[in-house]
Amino acid sequence: MAGDTTSRTSADSPPETTIRILHLEDNQTDAELIQEMLTEDGFKFEPILVDTKEDFLAALQRGGFHLILADYSLPSFDGISAMNLARDLCPDVPFILVSATLGEEVAIETVKQGATDYVLK
Repeated sequence: MAGDTTSRTSADSPPETTIRILHLEDNQTDAELIQEMLTEDGFKFEPILVDTKEDFLAALQRGGFHLILADYSLPSFDGISAMNLARDLCPDVPFILVSATLGEEVAIETVKQGATDYVLK
């Protein structure tokens, strides 16, 4: 075959609507890297970055999110507690744990407890 015949179908394309993401992250650099990756993949999104339990809870109560990303370990809060709050207040919103320290066994357990998925930093 001459040339690349692979084309991106509409099923492979990122959605056209703006995805509202609640992002619980205490490291600004990590937050920026995730946003950069989403941008490079063509996603149109509106990130709401929070780094405390109080701000996370307030954002959950305002609602309107399509996705929640949460760091597994923060100084004053943790991803499992965040997942439990999210499950109570917005059970239909996908919840993805993001961590550099999450081992495979813990990751599997979090999915069993209700996380939609997990991503390693």
